[in-house]
Amino acid sequence: MSDPRKASVSVHYNGKNIDTKLADYLSAFSYTDEASGQGDDISLTINDRDRKWIKSWFPSKGDTMTATIVMKNWSEGDTKKLSCGSFVIDDFGFNGTPIKLKLKAIATPASTSFKERQRTKTWENTTLENVGKEIAKRYKMKLYYEVPKVSIGKIEQSEKDDCSFLNELVKKYGYAMKIYKSKIVIFNEATYEKKKAVATLTEANIEPSWSWDTRLGKTYTGAKYEYTNNDTNQTFSVSVGGGDRILKVSEATSSLAEAKQITLAKINDANKSDTTMSVTLTRANPKIIATSCVTISGFGKLDGKYYVEKVTWEISSGTKQKLNLRKVKTRFTTCNGLANNVAKESSTNTKTAAATTEKKT
Repeated sequence: MSDPRKASVSVHYNGKNIDTKLADYLSAFSYTDEASGQGDDISLTINDRDRKWIKSWFPSKGDTMTATIVMKNWSEGDTKKLSCGSFVIDDFGFNGTPIKLKLKAIATPASTSFKERQRTKTWENTTLENVGKEIAKRYKMKLYYEVPKVSIGKIEQSEKDDCSFLNELVKKYGYAMKIYKSKIVIFNEATYEKKKAVATLTEANIEPSWSWDTRLGKTYTGAKYEYTNNDTNQTFSVSVGGGDRILKVSEATSSLAEAKQITLAKINDANKSDTTMSVTLTRANPKIIATSCVTISGFGKLDGKYYVEKVTWEISSGTKQKLNLRKVKTRFTTCNGLANNVAKESSTNTKTAAATTEKKT
């Protein structure tokens, strides 16, 4: 008779393995894997019946952790491992009695200023990659840049922390950002949506408490953009698609190419989550991670290819893997655009107008 499947977690705390210390105390572990926008996190619930954690093993905010989920006998007696990444403790608390410690850590650099220090800076004649590199260097992180070059004429960082600023800037141009193992990753979700599904999920693979939703509100059949740049003395106009649900866009830009990219980014971001599904797997699958795709089959009109937005692992007396999915949609990729010079008032007309005003006075 084969050994039963079992999942556990291996933890390093400030660089040292603490599996032995956790063995008799860890009652629950969770790991949230986000595709983009939000940082990954882990949480541990520890039974402190010997009062070691509340005394000599007392944790500190800013301590570092790494975690790996170990799955034994998951298929044909083999062992699979899933690296959760590296984290910094930002929140913990005790309750009792009996005493329990709830410890939460987030994927972020050790310096809290990445998400907290407000900065004001003007970026000019640069690129998205250069902005990312400068911010990553500030926190001793590496930048993984997986998208085409994006030229930026001018952008203001006004009283905003570096994490929020860079995330919003990346999103502005239609891309996504993720923090993983002390790295900033800038990538294109559309590229990952085109990849082959890593698993096909049927009713046999999904617990009965699944949910599916689709919406019409705040989705669009087209978009229109218009902005006048006083520095270049130009008005940029862009149109995407058509129909009667038109998204109005107006953001500062320095070129027509930038205006087109911003418009496409806005409409695709608005439309991408119109159809969503939440499921819990009957058997956790380590191949399914955030940014991967799965195929839903056997659910009638709900069937199709779905992008994995979030994966939540919960390990206690058993193992649960929850997935937040969105159906992969056809994106807008082309648009029409025009740059018109703004007519300047001639000096002759200006003098005439001034003389007329003087006479009336």
